[in-house]
Amino acid sequence: MVSNASAFGSGFIAWRVVQATVLVAGVAAVVTLMAWPKVGLSAIWDVLIPAAPALLVFAPGLWRNICPLGTVSQLARHLGRGLRLRATPKMRSSLAAASTALLLLLVPSRHVGLDDSGLVSAAALVALGMLALVAGYVFDGKSGWCSGLCPVHPVEQLYGTRPAVTFTNAHCVECVGCVPVCPDSTPAMSPLAQGVTKLQHALGLVLMGGFVGFVWGWYRVPAGGSADTFESWVEAYGWTWGAMSVSLAIFLVLRALAGSSARARLERLFVGAAVSTYYWYKLPALLGLGGSGTVLIDLGTTLPSWSIWACRGLTTVVLLGWIVAAPDPAPGRAWLHRGPYAPRRANGVAAVTIGSNAPA
Repeated sequence: MVSNASAFGSGFIAWRVVQATVLVAGVAAVVTLMAWPKVGLSAIWDVLIPAAPALLVFAPGLWRNICPLGTVSQLARHLGRGLRLRATPKMRSSLAAASTALLLLLVPSRHVGLDDSGLVSAAALVALGMLALVAGYVFDGKSGWCSGLCPVHPVEQLYGTRPAVTFTNAHCVECVGCVPVCPDSTPAMSPLAQGVTKLQHALGLVLMGGFVGFVWGWYRVPAGGSADTFESWVEAYGWTWGAMSVSLAIFLVLRALAGSSARARLERLFVGAAVSTYYWYKLPALLGLGGSGTVLIDLGTTLPSWSIWACRGLTTVVLLGWIVAAPDPAPGRAWLHRGPYAPRRANGVAAVTIGSNAPA
């Protein structure tokens, strides 16, 4: 799993060890989902997933470095294999549309199978792993999966606008310019970054304005839904997509009325509201303080009743404060440091194309 080994230092070797460890943990999670579904489902949906939004807010680069699906997608690249297809603007738009579609389809499906079936969850993870492997083999660099088809990538762009820390890019020893706007190393990356295609920009607006409603609607779906009933499917997708449409409409109206200087603050407000809404419902449930869902640590019998509001208030203030109000600790900070630009390839195709990835 080493490309350009001469460029490796101890730091990159350490990252490879961490990536391999997390990948093995991912495989173990799939096995656990099939063999001990209750344990596996709790590990995935009540430990990993609840930690992910906060990680994407404060350290998206860390997740980009160690994500097991990202590691799978980069296997061919690190082994010196793959077609290394350069994605055209049309291809990038198609990958972005597919990525957003996967996100909006998979999340509501938790109410109709994924949350309750270890076998279904394992099958979904294996299918995503195969997609990641194929996308990484076909496309150059990270353009196929990590910056393309991955259903988590739209959320990375949404939540990761103000990273607290920048890491070494553990997959890209050299920058091959696989996409014109690199999400890893573009300062203050967002779904509306300049240089993306028109479709990518439109999808960014949909998520930026609609995701808070999408999250809120997800928690409005009645518990106990079954994949066997049509009503459960209508409720799962009706609440999430319906609430998303309402919040998107409100966002677009406010954005049209806001001046250019106020738009950035409005966009960050909707992003902060989305991640705050998630923890508003999820964290108290995990701690046994109220709400529906699995109790990971039951503190409901030891803490006073007002603790639920303290929990909700703390997460809301911290997240909204960081995303919307706090002074930027490092203006223009990126998720990851860009590596040196790769030399021109033997076939004469430049490793860096036009756009914000082009070297100065």
